[in-house]
Amino acid sequence: MQFASLRVRNYRSIGSEQTLDIPKQLTVVGPNNSGKTNLLKAFRMFFTGFDNLYRYDRSADLTFDKNREQTTLVATFSSGGTAKDKSILDSYDRVLALYEPVRSREGDEFQIQLIFSNAGNPTYRLSSDSTSKVSKENQASHSRLLRQLIEEVVGSFSIHYVPSSSNSEQLFEELVSPLLKSSVAKQVRADVEKLVEALDGVSRDLTDTLTASGLADLTVRFGVPNIETGLYLSYFSFDLSDPDETSIFDKGRGIQALAMFACFAWIAEQEAKAGLNSLWLIEEPESYLNPELYSNALQLLAQIGAHAQVVTTTHALGMVPASPEFVVGSSLDFDSRTILTKFSTSQHATAALRDSLGVRFSDFFGLTELNIFTEGESDITLLKWASEQLGGEAIFPSLTAASFRSFGGTTDLSGFLKANYIHIRPERAVVTVLDGDIAGVKVTREINGYMTNKGSGFQANVDYVMVRNGHAIEGLFPDDYLREANAVDSTWFEDWVVDAAGELVDFRIASHAKRGVQEWLVERSQRASTTSEWDSRWVPVLTAIETALSTWRPGRK
Repeated sequence: MQFASLRVRNYRSIGSEQTLDIPKQLTVVGPNNSGKTNLLKAFRMFFTGFDNLYRYDRSADLTFDKNREQTTLVATFSSGGTAKDKSILDSYDRVLALYEPVRSREGDEFQIQLIFSNAGNPTYRLSSDSTSKVSKENQASHSRLLRQLIEEVVGSFSIHYVPSSSNSEQLFEELVSPLLKSSVAKQVRADVEKLVEALDGVSRDLTDTLTASGLADLTVRFGVPNIETGLYLSYFSFDLSDPDETSIFDKGRGIQALAMFACFAWIAEQEAKAGLNSLWLIEEPESYLNPELYSNALQLLAQIGAHAQVVTTTHALGMVPASPEFVVGSSLDFDSRTILTKFSTSQHATAALRDSLGVRFSDFFGLTELNIFTEGESDITLLKWASEQLGGEAIFPSLTAASFRSFGGTTDLSGFLKANYIHIRPERAVVTVLDGDIAGVKVTREINGYMTNKGSGFQANVDYVMVRNGHAIEGLFPDDYLREANAVDSTWFEDWVVDAAGELVDFRIASHAKRGVQEWLVERSQRASTTSEWDSRWVPVLTAIETALSTWRPGRK
């Protein structure tokens, strides 16, 4: 039997009806105090049964200020085709047959509704139907068959709620140890029966001894209690070697948590073999884990999910599933009530979580409020020098305050922008400075095409600033300076192209000489009598960078 969905109304922080569709594995993401734990408890509460096993308390469990309303949980189940599932469907059909007019089930899904009275007592019924639709002579049969159905459904599930506050020793004693004992008990049953026989023999001998002493009314009985459940097995040690063998409970909390997840996977497998529908409600599995252990935890959770349904909660970005169908978001509305959100992509899920936690995507890259990306370190050196020479903070306050980051070439820069710029742009002011050569133009085309497919573009003098057309950043210096440099040492240039009039058409500085040429050009500029001798190309570039940084606004798409 598969738990297909749960509708919740008026339970704890959940006011208006919220619906969770439940795949094999589901992760509820959201900040603290957004109702994630209440959702897990709502799952468990559905299985409280007629005896109210999980002790619904109206004063604590009914949504605050909903005094006249009732908590309602509606579960949808789908059959897996097993013999037990078919039996449940037959029981469901027998209840349906008592309604007037007679109703029939559609497909292999069915719904059961649970509401709680003003006294906090659970009442189960089929969806929103009530006994008023059952004739008087059939009401007794309806009550009996409905009770049988509910007991079958509840009894077919094994519910495990794992709060983040529980330590490993508690979890071992409450969840692992009982199943471990019963499992071992089954395997040693033949040996235990021999033990019982031996104890019976000792019992008879002691009884005979008492009888011989005149105490004929006394009978001794040694036995093994709870043979089926294995409760006679009082204690198991649980050790790990790494390589020194010590108790699991003396290890670090992260290793303890992973060991517990491994135990849960074993329990889920054993319950599946026993024909039980295992449902695990695990609160913040990242508790006590260092981020480097998240991948191990996810693998173990997947192993649990191979034999059971698993619903987890998290506010750790590293624990958000890659597929959006396995994620639902929790947040609070203006009335501090829990609302659920589905996501079209996992990026939307992580973005929503980051926003709710006050964490920005750009924080992972150490970006500041103002940022300038360049192809290489030498570009940074020249931009800082030029801006300082041409007015510094007084003329270019945003540029002067910005953080610079180089990417070692256009390939790495392009890859970074494709992977991250669409997430960074709404959060931080970023301007990419590109050479006007073939490689720089290629980057602008690639990123513009990529961003356009995502619903936005990559705009000149907004997202990027390109230096002199056809040239690298050194082309911002006067052509006369470049000709002087070439005259000083022609080996500095791998390419040097001029037209018939001797005007510079193209140049390319040799990689080994790049730093030397830049230093020569800077020194030559500083010997100029006035900055106007060399600043005509620099000023438009610096001004465009300054304008792009200063006019950026948060949330820009």
